[in-house]
Amino acid sequence: MSIINNLLSILEEKKLKQTDLCNAIKVNSSTVTNWKTRNTDPPSKYIIPICEFLSVSPEYLLTGTEHSNNTNISNSTVGAVGSYSNGTVTLDSAEKSESNIDVVTECILTENEEELLKIFKSLPKRERVKLLNMVYEFEEKYRESRT
Repeated sequence: MSIINNLLSILEEKKLKQTDLCNAIKVNSSTVTNWKTRNTDPPSKYIIPICEFLSVSPEYLLTGTEHSNNTNISNSTVGAVGSYSNGTVTLDSAEKSESNIDVVTECILTENEEELLKIFKSLPKRERVKLLNMVYEFEEKYRESRT
């Protein structure tokens, strides 16, 4: 299935309107209509904004599936930001909020860990997602460099 077909399917599944998507990614409604009628995929610069709007990972948008071996990070781990899926963090639905965070009863952090957590918590939700994606990319490159 093509990206545009996956996109349209997800919109329908989530009962979202094409016009809301257009507003979110800042394109005219005719742009998405053209993708649809011409059966062309959105340019790469729209993939992440589309994923954020749909609350799906890029992998899911591109392929229509998630790998079964993905690691999911719960909201308590990422501060209700999203879920980790094969190196990508996506924004969760608006139903989830900061107040749903589970409290860890005992945790000892180093100074560096405390500083990172302090910075992370000070960021808005969207910036937390960006930071986590950068960290996952950094980790992946680090692991690749060690092999």
